[in-house]
Amino acid sequence: KGGLWLGTRAGLGRLIGERSEHVRVNPAFDAPVQVVEPAGDDELWVAAARQVSRLERQSDGSWRRTIVPIDLPSDAYARSLRVDPEGRLWVGTNGAGLLRLNRREVQVFGAESGLGEITALAPDGAGGAFATSGCRGLFHLDAAGTATPIPLRDATVAGEVPDSGCGISLATGADGSVWARSRPRLYHVEGRT
Repeated sequence: KGGLWLGTRAGLGRLIGERSEHVRVNPAFDAPVQVVEPAGDDELWVAAARQVSRLERQSDGSWRRTIVPIDLPSDAYARSLRVDPEGRLWVGTNGAGLLRLNRREVQVFGAESGLGEITALAPDGAGGAFATSGCRGLFHLDAAGTATPIPLRDATVAGEVPDSGCGISLATGADGSVWARSRPRLYHVEGRT
């Protein structure tokens, strides 16, 4: 609706036009908000330090916060959140892998494959996700958690060396595909099965 959610040291904010406002959340956050993922007009997922919370808009305009029970190591924190088309929440961490949450369980992907630090992620729409891990490049994790590296290179450029994988940004595309920005190039990677 034209606004932008803001994670701040004081909690959650919103920028509407040129005006920013503090968002009332109960219970209030006791750590800076790092990531906000909208899941509709009346639902948000928010990461603050080692906690991930689900927020629901209340009739008085405030937001009710429910902390999601995930067990992150003491030195880990959530650095990215995405909701897939099936409503599962993906949590990329700074060193504890990629977590997939549904109503009954939390699954950890990637840590056993050395993908502990998730720097960007995009669900694939088939129970898996695309993820980048530090400077290791782009990977696809299928619904079972098997990680497959995806080299980013332009097949039309003879002799091109694939990118080292540092600083890749991801955005979900149509039909399980992903857009990957790496340095000055934008790649479209078709969906995986």
